[in-house]
Amino acid sequence: GAIQKLENASKKIINFYINHYYNKKEIIVCGCLPSIDSDLRNIKGIVCLGPNELNLFEYFFKYKIKIKNINGNVSATMINNVYPKNEYFIQVCTGCINNCSYCVIKRAKGFVISKHLKKVIEEFKAGLQLGFKNFTLLADDFSSYGLDISTNFSDLLNKIDKIKGEYKISIPYFGPHNLELFFPKINK
Repeated sequence: GAIQKLENASKKIINFYINHYYNKKEIIVCGCLPSIDSDLRNIKGIVCLGPNELNLFEYFFKYKIKIKNINGNVSATMINNVYPKNEYFIQVCTGCINNCSYCVIKRAKGFVISKHLKKVIEEFKAGLQLGFKNFTLLADDFSSYGLDISTNFSDLLNKIDKIKGEYKISIPYFGPHNLELFFPKINK
């Protein structure tokens, strides 16, 4: 639901399941869309879980591992049809500090919540030990990373750069308005 194209595709899928399974199966819709589309939450017979309510899955399903104990790298690598198998994912933050008129991330997920540098580095090293060479750092907006815990994006990259090894890092979703602030602080 972050952009109109994704929202339209999501609503098409939701309507398919409502048309085919309403009153036959429990329909659970999760992610950003339930947080930003109040009409969706008003449809009788479906359960809506926003991004900050995913722990409620434990109410509906028998589980071996609690959702809060699943790292982004574990859950994302399970989705092999979307992401390559040789990619290691590390969720570094959720939410955003900005108030962009074209984006609903802050409304859906709230103010930025960053993972501490030490934890990110531990997960990165764990990925290297597993033999991964390609890493994707996940965030709703990297320019917001660390601003809630007295650090920032350039500090994160500088810490990762000190890790010995041969690897590549992908960094999607960086708000360009802060690039000139953080780029000069990255070790070259």
